[in-house]
Amino acid sequence: MDTAILTEALDSPELFQSVLDHFPSDLIEAELALLSQPEQLRFRQLQSRLTAHELAARVRRCASWAEVSAVLASDPMYNQEAMALLTDEEKERIKRLKTAAAMPLDPKSGSLVGKRIYVNAGNYRTAGEGIVECDRGFGTLRMLEVRMPNGRLQLSALSDVREVT
Repeated sequence: MDTAILTEALDSPELFQSVLDHFPSDLIEAELALLSQPEQLRFRQLQSRLTAHELAARVRRCASWAEVSAVLASDPMYNQEAMALLTDEEKERIKRLKTAAAMPLDPKSGSLVGKRIYVNAGNYRTAGEGIVECDRGFGTLRMLEVRMPNGRLQLSALSDVREVT
């Protein structure tokens, strides 16, 4: 391998991937040291972008929130980039996985005012995260006034909300 292959790989994603797959990392690093500073920087950016793409692909294959959190914890440096690569539908699916894994609220818990919760969809209610502004009643008969991100105030029963982690 020589530096010409590395410079060509900077312009071709397929060649770049094959270089990473077929050559040992110490050889790549030695050849990379011979490149100019801007080319080295571009190589590092492409390498990190490839890692973010791989992380996003692994997140897409997850079937539960536990798997998603484990995958994201495996490479925290690229979490934001990987999540940005997901489509809106994929982000919604991950949010549903997170909500399904969330624990229901304990009826014996203290006041929930100021806490972030997830409201399940229902009659006259839209699903989404919000902040509790008012907590009325006791036990399972509690009613919560939840301020949603769009500014709307929703009235929800304790059984219709889940804890946001």
